[in-house]
Amino acid sequence: MPINSLQPDSGKLTLDQLSCPIAMRSFSADQLVISLLGHQHYLNCLQSMRHYSHHRSASSPNQVWLLEHFPVYTRGKLSQSRDILNPLPHPLVDTDRGGQITFHGPGQVVAYLLLRIDGDDRLSNLVSTIEQTMIGILSRVDIVATAHSKHRGVYVNEEKIGSIGLRMRHNYSYHGFSLNVDMDLSPFDAIHPCGRAQKMTQVSAHSTVQIVDMITLCIEEISRSWGKNGNIVIN
Repeated sequence: MPINSLQPDSGKLTLDQLSCPIAMRSFSADQLVISLLGHQHYLNCLQSMRHYSHHRSASSPNQVWLLEHFPVYTRGKLSQSRDILNPLPHPLVDTDRGGQITFHGPGQVVAYLLLRIDGDDRLSNLVSTIEQTMIGILSRVDIVATAHSKHRGVYVNEEKIGSIGLRMRHNYSYHGFSLNVDMDLSPFDAIHPCGRAQKMTQVSAHSTVQIVDMITLCIEEISRSWGKNGNIVIN
């Protein structure tokens, strides 16, 4: 779906408002609300995601938050201390998502997926959909990426370019995926990213596309994956 065919909302909501069910009353349950939030501190997003996911109801819309984080390491529930190799140059936050340790920073697109997911194997199916969405985004800039059935995420020539971390609460997901676009990758050297001794890569190693254009492609591919009724609001 071309970006210019999506419906923009007239009023910008803050992160606090996005996490508040009262603020969502202007949207309907059948809408996908995609919000562009710029640079955000991780803890603010974590608290807002939890609030929205813990208080939402059947009438609450699905949301996707697209943003970049200020530099931070985040450690999931499966992390082990041995995955920190050196003193960390940026703050570390223990979080409630699955997975292990990773790094977020400017130049990396983060997509938080606050979705209602129904059906059997919903977490596995969501992970597969996320992987295919990232692969679709990268294909738009002629980058051939693949998924790995054992080590979830997206890879280019066996180097990781996209990571996934999720939490399900009843039928509702939060957290999401990150895609390395044009960032400083050196903070990954202090850890085993996602619990593995692996090399990281990014879009800028394979393409000259700018992060603003990658965000546009993210909107389009996310809309295809989770806005299938076409009722999409760009906020």
